Amino acid sequence: MFHTVFIEISGICNAQCPYCLTGSRHGERPQAGNVFMSAKNFRAVIARLQELELVTAGTRYDLYNWGEPFLNPEVREILAHLSSLPNPFVISSNASVFPDLPRKLFRNLDQIVISMPGFSQASYDRIHKFKLSNVLRNIDKIISTVGNRRVNICMHAYQFNAQEILAAKEYFKPRGVLFTVYPAYFNDYDQAKGYLTGTLPPALNERAQQELILGDSARLLASRPNDYVCPQFSMLTIGEHGECVTCCVAPKTSADYSFGSLFELTREEILERKLNRPLCKECATLKIDYWAHASPTYSTDAFSRLPMGRLKTALWRLKALFA
Repeated sequence: MFHTVFIEISGICNAQCPYCLTGSRHGERPQAGNVFMSAKNFRAVIARLQELELVTAGTRYDLYNWGEPFLNPEVREILAHLSSLPNPFVISSNASVFPDLPRKLFRNLDQIVISMPGFSQASYDRIHKFKLSNVLRNIDKIISTVGNRRVNICMHAYQFNAQEILAAKEYFKPRGVLFTVYPAYFNDYDQAKGYLTGTLPPALNERAQQELILGDSARLLASRPNDYVCPQFSMLTIGEHGECVTCCVAPKTSADYSFGSLFELTREEILERKLNRPLCKECATLKIDYWAHASPTYSTDAFSRLPMGRLKTALWRLKALFA
C-alpha cells in the first residue's frame, strides 16, 4: 500500500521558473491538446488503484507533480469525484489562476500549498513571470473558498528576496494561513545532476550561484546517512496519461521516467519495478534524494523566533538565516 499517490492532472505549468523542469523548458512544452488528465481518466486511475489494492481509505492523493492543476479544464469534475471518496487530498498551485469552485468540492482537502518566488513584482519578473497583484487576489479567493486553516503559503527563498520574507509574513499573518519559507533549489533532476557533477552549462551555473542558496549544500549532502531510504519508495506517482512514474522528481526527458502503464501492469510488477529503477540508483549515488527531502523548511512560528540583525545572503540553515 502507498500512503501518498501523486496524480498529475495537468502536464503543463504556466510559470517559467528557471530551476524547474517545466519552467526551464517553457518553450518546449507540447500543445495543450493532450496534456490534461480528463475526469473520466482520473476516475479510472482511482478505480485501478483500488482494484490493485495499492491504496486504502487513508491514502492521500496529491493532485500535482510538474504541472499547475488549476489549468485543467475538468478540475471541477475531478474535485467532485474526490469529494465522494474518503481520502484526503493536497493541491500545490502557483495561484496564477483559480476558477470559481464551490467550497463543497474541497470537503476532503488536507492542504493547498501555494508556491511564491518572493513578495515583490521584481522577484516575480525574475522567476514565475506573473503579476503579483493577480496572485494575491487569487490567494484571497482561495482562502475564501477553502478556509484559511488549509492554506500553506510556501515562499521560496533566494539570495535576492531575503528582505521580502518579513513583509510577506506580516501580510499573511492577519489572514491566518500557514506561512513557510523553503530554500529554492534545482527542481530539475538534470540541473541538480549537472551542478553536482560539474557539468551544468556555465551561464546557468553562474546564475544559480547568484540566485540559489547553495553555500551549505555540500555539508547537507555529506550528512546523508549510509542507510538512508528515500521517502519516494513509499509513494506512487501517476502521470497525466496514466503511466507509473519512477518518482515525483523524475524528468520526462529520462528514459527511466516511467516503468509502464497503471492499466497494464500487475500489482506485483508495480511494486517490484518501483524499487528497482536505474534512475533511483543514480539519484542515491549523487545524494539528490537526500537533498530533495532534507532541505530545511521554516514555519511561521520557527521563523518568528529567529534572532533579528544583519541579513545574510545564505539562508540554508537557521543559524545562517539571520546572524
